[in-house]
Amino acid sequence: MSSDEEQVGLVYFWWIWLRIFVRKNVFERFYNFRARRPHRSFRLTRRRDYVRPLKIAGYWSLAGNVFRLIFDNKKIFFKIIAIIFIFNTILIGLLDQDFLNSLNDVIESTSGGFFSGGWGEIGKAGLIIISTFSTGGLIQSPNSSQQIIMFLIALFSWLSVVQICRSIFSGRKNILIRDIIYSCGAPVVPIAVIVVIILVQMIPLFIGLIVSSAASLTQFANAGIEQMLFAAAIFLLFSLSIYWATGSVFALIIATNQNSETIIYPGQALKIAGDMVSQRRLAILFRLFWCVFILSLVWVVILAPVMILINSLKSSVGFLAHLPIVQVLMVILTAFSLVFFAVYLYMLYRKILDNDRKI
Repeated sequence: MSSDEEQVGLVYFWWIWLRIFVRKNVFERFYNFRARRPHRSFRLTRRRDYVRPLKIAGYWSLAGNVFRLIFDNKKIFFKIIAIIFIFNTILIGLLDQDFLNSLNDVIESTSGGFFSGGWGEIGKAGLIIISTFSTGGLIQSPNSSQQIIMFLIALFSWLSVVQICRSIFSGRKNILIRDIIYSCGAPVVPIAVIVVIILVQMIPLFIGLIVSSAASLTQFANAGIEQMLFAAAIFLLFSLSIYWATGSVFALIIATNQNSETIIYPGQALKIAGDMVSQRRLAILFRLFWCVFILSLVWVVILAPVMILINSLKSSVGFLAHLPIVQVLMVILTAFSLVFFAVYLYMLYRKILDNDRKI
């Protein structure tokens, strides 16, 4: 029955219902999205529409705050680093020592005396660090089960560190690592969904890498204009993936805010994170790159002297060439890097929230 008690046809009723449904669930959401994010594809945005201030700590100040937070709470953070190290070492395994020795021999034999002297030793150590950085000190060819274990260790390490940071910022005292590990797994499903979404967002980057690898084996690798076009296309695909993923990494933090009264679903976390980074992606991306630079600097400052010392002593102390000192140190640095990145991203997230509250 209609509002005036007149009978209406069933087809007309469903037509009205469909129009109301589309208006509420499609058009209104689209208009709200346009109001929240003024940028339009393939259209120049006016400055008055995209200026959104982001007044947070500088690069060095933010990195210093992260180091200060970790070392002020070193008891809890060093425990989580030790747990990550133990699980990685036992369940996955260290990098083969013979692989490092052979890599060192190859660099010495093919350098033609280039890596001689003090700076040469530093350069050789840097090459070894770059060549083995992707392994993190673990075995260079993990099987499928080991890859799953690596993912689970990284996932629960992330959840644990974020929960530790929440407890510290909320003023909680006497934080127990046992309570953190036992309770951090509540948002594991939303986090896993967001990780899958991030992998989907990385598809353009993967396509660019596959295309560049295929092009390097053809005649296009030596052609000037074709090579430039391929580089431009790969750069655009890389930029697209980074553009999408910049907001999604904050969703990994937002989705961990689960309690009995409020449940944040993956879609809601992605929406909140997207609104947070809208019109600020470049500034936030620079700070994420800065975090990677700081971690790279830490790796070089700690690993390079150890490698130089071992190379200088292994001729007189032969057993040093067979001890996994470098691998152990690399796994410890990998665990520290994971903790540092999680704390850095959480502090950046909190500072963005504080900045928005002041606006």
